Amino acid sequence: MKKLKKILALCLMLCLIAMLLLTARTRLKSALQLFAETSGNTKLTQTLQNAMYRQMHDRNGEYLTIHYDATERISAISVHSEAISVLASEMTMTLLDALENFDDPAFGIPIGNLTDSVLLSGKGPLIPLRPIALGHIANEIQSQLESAGINQTLHRILIRFTVAIRYLAPIEQVADTITIDLVVAETLVVGDVPIYRD
Repeated sequence: MKKLKKILALCLMLCLIAMLLLTARTRLKSALQLFAETSGNTKLTQTLQNAMYRQMHDRNGEYLTIHYDATERISAISVHSEAISVLASEMTMTLLDALENFDDPAFGIPIGNLTDSVLLSGKGPLIPLRPIALGHIANEIQSQLESAGINQTLHRILIRFTVAIRYLAPIEQVADTITIDLVVAETLVVGDVPIYRD
C-alpha cells in the first residue's frame, strides 16, 4: 500500500512539473512574441542601421547622374543601377555580419514578464535571447517621387532590406521580420519632373 502511495505521489508530482513547464513555455512564447514585435525589433533595427551607415560614411560612390538643359534646369536623372546593385550586395553582407556578431547582454526578457502580475512585469533577471537571420536577406531597389512643396519634387533612391529574424530563447523561439530602408541618393527637383533613365 505504501509503495502504491509513493508511485501515485511521484506521478502526481511529474504531472504537476509537466503542467508548470507547459504553462511557462506558453507564457514565454507570448512574452517572446511581444518582445520581438516591440523592443527587440527596435533595438535590432537600430543596430543594423548603424552598421550600414558606418559602411556608407566613407563611400563616395556615384549612384546617379543629373543632366541639365540649356536653362540650367534638371532635364533627366540617370540612375547607375549596377553601382546600386553592388552596394545592395555589400550592405546585405554587412547586415549578416552585424547579426552574427550581435552581442548585447541587455537583450532579453525579464523573468517577471512570464507572470500575469503587473507588479512583476519588467522585473527580475533576463532570459537571454539570440537573434539569427533566417536564410537570405532580401533587398529591393526603389525609386520614389514625393511632392516637396509648390512646384518641387523630391526624388529618392533607396534600398529596402527585408530581414527574417528568429529569436531564440532557451526553450522557445519565434520568427519575425524587420524592414530597413537605406537612402542612397536624394535630389530636389524644382519645376517639371525630369525623365529617369537606367
